Amino acid sequence: MVVSATDPSPQRSGRLADEPSPVDFTAPASRCEPIDGQAYDQVPTGRVGVDPAWKVEEPVYFGTERGPARIIQRGTCHASRDLARPVTTEQARAALERPDAAACEVCRPDRPLRSAA
Repeated sequence: MVVSATDPSPQRSGRLADEPSPVDFTAPASRCEPIDGQAYDQVPTGRVGVDPAWKVEEPVYFGTERGPARIIQRGTCHASRDLARPVTTEQARAALERPDAAACEVCRPDRPLRSAA
């Protein structure tokens, strides 16, 4: 698909002149194809504002209180208090198997992760 757009705002001698201008648009991935010779190594692949399916929180404990080193959570869970990083389904399952990890008691990710294994 080729999109040609011009910006009619620049004026020359009192007349409107067509000048190229950037265009933002979205298209489904199934309709997009790479362009030969174009480098794509700098193209972002993460989606801003989209929650990951799973995340692992690494809580910080103060004083004598101790708990699990990692807490596995659903991506939409708001119970995390500390640093949480997004993980894949396989990474979340593997983290649940570790002896120093626990499932979040609020969102209970262990139920779908263990039943779908």
